[in-house]
Formats: sequence, C-alpha cells, structure tokens
Amino acid sequence: MKSLAWGDRAACLDRAPELFYPTTRAGELVAIAICRTCPVQAKCLDYAMAVEDGYTTNGRHGIFGGLTPRERHARAPQSPPAVDGEGASGDVIP
Repeated sequence: MKSLAWGDRAACLDRAPELFYPTTRAGELVAIAICRTCPVQAKCLDYAMAVEDGYTTNGRHGIFGGLTPRERHARAPQSPPAVDGEGASGDVIP
C-alpha cells in the first residue's frame, strides 16, 4: 500500500479510530469538529473520494475530511448506478 505521509500530521492520529465511525449525529459532530482543526483535512478528503470512487452511499463509512458518508457521496461525480457491494464497473468490492 502506498504510504500516506500526510497522515503523520493528521489531527485524528492520536484519537481512537472508532470516534470517526460514529453511530449518532452527536458523534458525527464530534468527529467533524476534530477534522476542522486538521492541517491535512483536504488531503484526507481527496484520499477518501479516490478510494470510494464508484461506491454507493451504503459502501461509504466513517468521517473523512470532515464529511459524512452521505456528504461524500453527494460530492462524488455521478456515475452509473451501482448495486451495493459492487463498484460502478460491476466489480465486487470486498
């Protein structure tokens, strides 16, 4: 896997990972607040968008770059509808 050198400067680096996979709106707001203080927020969002390319809303998880899965999906380029569990090309995503 390619090294994410910018990740060494991330505000979330010393936080519990589960904080960024919240189950409530209050939890989302806590994670988003941390992201807003992050010096590499834009790079994190770019990374998430690239990795999630072709994912449906249900295929996206966690707070990345200060955005929820639904917000990232709304910003993604529109592609042919994918079935959950499949990429836009029809490839199965593990």
